[in-house]
Amino acid sequence: MNPFFSIVIPVYNVEEYLDECIQSVLSQICAVSVPVEIILVDDGSTDKSGTMCDKYKEKYETVKVIHQENKGLLQARRAGFKEAAGDYILCLDSDDLLEKNAIMSLYETIILSQADIIFYNLSVMDSSGIRPYYSNVFTKESGCELEKEDVLDAYFYTELPVVMPMCGKLIRRKCFDIDKDYSSYGKLSMGEDTLQSAEVISHAHTFYYLNKNLYIYRMGSGMTAKFDPAYYSTFKMILSNVMEIQDFACKSKFRKKYLEKILTTGCRAITQSKLAKNMSYVKRKNFIKSITEDHTFIEAINVCNLNSSKVQFTRDYTG
Repeated sequence: MNPFFSIVIPVYNVEEYLDECIQSVLSQICAVSVPVEIILVDDGSTDKSGTMCDKYKEKYETVKVIHQENKGLLQARRAGFKEAAGDYILCLDSDDLLEKNAIMSLYETIILSQADIIFYNLSVMDSSGIRPYYSNVFTKESGCELEKEDVLDAYFYTELPVVMPMCGKLIRRKCFDIDKDYSSYGKLSMGEDTLQSAEVISHAHTFYYLNKNLYIYRMGSGMTAKFDPAYYSTFKMILSNVMEIQDFACKSKFRKKYLEKILTTGCRAITQSKLAKNMSYVKRKNFIKSITEDHTFIEAINVCNLNSSKVQFTRDYTG
């Protein structure tokens, strides 16, 4: 019997967390009346993670393992998607967890909605415990159907984080362009959710928001705690590619939303440059100029309302 759910878990040097992650899935599979497969993609781990994956494969028929050289999160996920045989695919990062009864909740929601994509809420976990990251995004009720236009509108807005994370949605397999070649992105270290979410949203027809926290994200040192000089250029490339997708390219209103995203991304990169303690004054000045003199960034300044709550603008660096 073909699996109904495929849980894709990219794995890279997470021996400390991997057991807890996989057990959060295995502990609830028996409660669901449909088959579930777990696909572990060992992305060239150098610790015991790869061996741990193989042991799970030996012990459980529901577990598949892919070993590959290190290619980064984007390519690891894509390898898992290609192997997936389930009607629906769920992304789970190997240091995170599923809430108890998450799979059953999603199965019941599929029966109810028959949606191509089901969005759900995330919780965060740190040393102080587990707490909701967001809820009540599209409704305060238990859930609601969504129009595609509403999903596309929400895609660009950080105020509605439920749409963007790949780990925050269950996706019908047919919404993936399984054979699409992403190798030109290399070992993409950021923006893979932005890129892949646009793909699946554009291919989906029906959407549902389940107002329930089903996924636990383990807090670490995120982008706010580090500086990456390629942050702006990488996201600009990704967003430019997103704007070539039909659902985004064919509507002029998305041009402004794209420019708002360019503006906030550039300003965030500038703000993060404060964290580069080894960057000299001259290098930092040149870095800031490389953004503020970029033609797309300039267009964004000219087009966007800088007083908008959706534009987190840093006047000190561009005025």
